[in-house]
Amino acid sequence: MRIVLTSTRPTDRGLLYTAGTLGTALAAFCLISWITERHPHSPVTRALQLAGQMTLTIYVAHVLVFNAFVNWWGWIEPNSGLGTALLFAATFWVIAVATASLWGRFVGMGPLERVYRRFGG
Repeated sequence: MRIVLTSTRPTDRGLLYTAGTLGTALAAFCLISWITERHPHSPVTRALQLAGQMTLTIYVAHVLVFNAFVNWWGWIEPNSGLGTALLFAATFWVIAVATASLWGRFVGMGPLERVYRRFGG
């Protein structure tokens, strides 16, 4: 039980892994808030705004990409540690924000957001 609680491996969901994940999320939130408040009309803020409008699409894409890399193709080992998980998440996030920004500029609403709107009326 103690090993699981102090584990930093993503599959164990231990206390240290959860604390690291929470800390990373809070740090990202603070950094993004600071950037957007300081530079409300910058290209970075616009890219983050467009990505924020496609959160459902980005979330589902993250699940699919994670499963593809870890479970289907085996390119990333599930127990490779917190560093690997953070690197994978950061890389995905950068690519997702850039893709969502381009999509938003040229196409508009995200694909899953469009489907969701059709169900909602």
